[in-house]
Amino acid sequence: MEVKTKPRTKYPYPGFQKGLDNLIVKDLPKVRVMIQKILGINNPVSFRAYRKGEIEPSYSKAQQIEALFRQFGVTDPWGKS
Repeated sequence: MEVKTKPRTKYPYPGFQKGLDNLIVKDLPKVRVMIQKILGINNPVSFRAYRKGEIEPSYSKAQQIEALFRQFGVTDPWGKS
């Protein structure tokens, strides 16, 4: 019996490592805490999974993260740097 799997489409939010790399160093801890509040997480393992794109944020949370990065001058936070 042959099992056919549906090919996975590329998710439009592949993590936000690129955005973190483009921040000013002094803003990094503040932005990290704000992103954790947006995502509703409180541990570094979950944060790392979202940062790398292993866990996909919901559309509304992704929009909030984009708005947060725009406040700090980062226009395209998604992807790996």
